[in-house]
Amino acid sequence: MAEHEYLNAKNAAVIHNASKQRFEIDIDGQLSVLEYTFKNHRLFLTHTEVPPALKSQGLGTELAHAALEYARQNELTVVAICLLCRNT
Repeated sequence: MAEHEYLNAKNAAVIHNASKQRFEIDIDGQLSVLEYTFKNHRLFLTHTEVPPALKSQGLGTELAHAALEYARQNELTVVAICLLCRNT
């Protein structure tokens, strides 16, 4: 699956880096990520990490929304293992 770009509400690009199985937002060289795995047409959202300097800006939520949109477009079932994703 190719890399795709989504724009969040703050106009920071959410990149789907399929080769690393994660969604990314890079702001001034600081990388926020939501990692996932695939199995049996299911998208397992496993881990979200946002640098301390970027916390409380909604970046984790933006990553989760991009992952959910990707799953919807590809008719995947989502399994949220990551606590942030469960609460989104």
